[in-house]
Amino acid sequence: MRILVAVLALILSIGPAFSAGVARHGAFIVPGAGFDFAVLAGDISNQTPDDFKAVLASQPNIKTLVLSSDGGTMAGALLLADEVYRRGINTYIPPNSICQSSCAYVFLAGAARLDHGELGVHHFYGGDSNAASQLGVTDIMGILTGFGTPQAVINRMLRTRADQIYVFNAEEVAQLRIDRNPNQLDTTLSQFRQLPQDVLTAMGTSPGSQPETTTASSGGGNTPSQSVARFAIYEGLDFYGADVDKIRAETLEQCFQACVDNQQCSAMTINLNPAIKTGPNCFLKSGMGRTEPYEHAISGAFLAAGFDGVLDVNGTKVAPAEVIPLE
Repeated sequence: MRILVAVLALILSIGPAFSAGVARHGAFIVPGAGFDFAVLAGDISNQTPDDFKAVLASQPNIKTLVLSSDGGTMAGALLLADEVYRRGINTYIPPNSICQSSCAYVFLAGAARLDHGELGVHHFYGGDSNAASQLGVTDIMGILTGFGTPQAVINRMLRTRADQIYVFNAEEVAQLRIDRNPNQLDTTLSQFRQLPQDVLTAMGTSPGSQPETTTASSGGGNTPSQSVARFAIYEGLDFYGADVDKIRAETLEQCFQACVDNQQCSAMTINLNPAIKTGPNCFLKSGMGRTEPYEHAISGAFLAAGFDGVLDVNGTKVAPAEVIPLE
């Protein structure tokens, strides 16, 4: 996996606003000697990865990045996530803290990770900077997969409108195995309980958005066309592999609805060959897999924000026959 990595390091020192020994570098709070972690408390910008390098230069013993962030630029988040991943740093979301939108990429990059707060995801969109725009939807999915992100988590991202946030509850965190090697954070958890109150106050319980009924608004500045979850339909195209279930469906609409109702499904193919009278013909999939032409097949997939749905099939560009907005 390759991600563009910034080469300049800049230390932003802010005057003593915390207890003795506590420092701030950009969006990071560094508790100082005796603590094996730093805290990301604020929005992620394109400068944030360089600030983190400065933090690591000043505190090389840091093993964990504690997260309390509403997100920020995708480019900055991906670069920060890459730094976390390459250095084998753990990630932790404390109780009453939020890590949502692009912050989720940083959390998922952790060597060991533990969510005691609110992990929130939505459509990924790579248009906030040159660095991000060089990455396509499949690139970002590949990066997340390289971090060991459960496919079900990626599916939730694809299904959630860009102006909303899907927050994983404690049961989902356990079922989807979002936490990883949590025992490796035992020392961090013990030290975190010793944080001065002014640091906890600076972290806050909600760095930004207000929650809706079941989701929290991301306020990411996306246009309405980027905010609506969409499902693309492709005629004469088979998505081969990545099956999570297979059923019998009489119509395209039945197969489509089965995919929408299955939380593991992000794509589907139905075989409408009239010669096939029995057996499964609707295949629910965790991804598009390999795309192949087949005259009797109709396929569909959830589209990530910023992706027009045009696929490269054996060197030929194939556009969707229809794109269905999902409110």
